[in-house]
Amino acid sequence: MKKSRLIVIGLVAALLLTGIAFAAWTASVDVNVNAKSGELDVQITSRNVVSASDYVKFSRKNIEISEDKKTATVSIDNLYPGSEAVFTVNVKNVGTLPVELTKLTHAAIKVLDKNTNASYGLDAEIFKYFNAEYTASIVDKKGITLKTLAPVDTATLSNWVEDVYVDNNLPEIEPGQSLVLKVKVYLDKEAEDNTENKLFKFSVTPLFGQTN
Repeated sequence: MKKSRLIVIGLVAALLLTGIAFAAWTASVDVNVNAKSGELDVQITSRNVVSASDYVKFSRKNIEISEDKKTATVSIDNLYPGSEAVFTVNVKNVGTLPVELTKLTHAAIKVLDKNTNASYGLDAEIFKYFNAEYTASIVDKKGITLKTLAPVDTATLSNWVEDVYVDNNLPEIEPGQSLVLKVKVYLDKEAEDNTENKLFKFSVTPLFGQTN
C-alpha cells in the first residue's frame, strides 16, 4: 500500500474513510460488487501521570483530552530548576488497517507568566532550559510491550521544532495495538530566574501513516 494517507494526532488529527463501489459487465452477465475500503483511525484512549518532583503541580487533570480523542494538551505548573514531571499517553489503532509512526514533532509549546499573563514563543531565552525526553513503545492488545525505542532528549537537538523520530524502527501498529508515548519534561538545573513563576503548556504531535 502506498503512503497516501496520513493521520495526525495531537493538536490536529485527520480521519480518512472512503467507500468504493465497482461494477463489471460482460455480454450476458451483470456483476455488481460493493467494497468498503479499510479505515485508518487512531485515538487517545488514556493518559497517566507517572511521577512529579515535590511541589510541582501536575496531575491527570493537567492532561486534557479533547472530546474527539485526537488532542492532548499538557500544562505543568511550579516547575523549578532540577524538577521534572513524567506522564504517558496511550494512542490506540482503532481502525481496520495497520499504521506506522512516521515522525514525532513538537507543537504549540508556550510559556505563560502567571503574573503578567505574557506568553513566550519558541525563540524565548527560557526554552534553552526547558527540555523533554521521549520514549515510544508499541503495546499489543493484552498490554504486552512489543518494542521500545531508546529515549530521545530535546536537550540533544539544536532547537525545539526539530522532528524527534523520523524513519524509526518501530514495527507497524496493528488494529487493536497502541503506541504508548512516555514523556519526561524537566527544567535544567542551571535554569535562571526568568523561569520562575511560569506555567508551561505544550503538546507533542505523533504523525501516523499507512504502512507499505
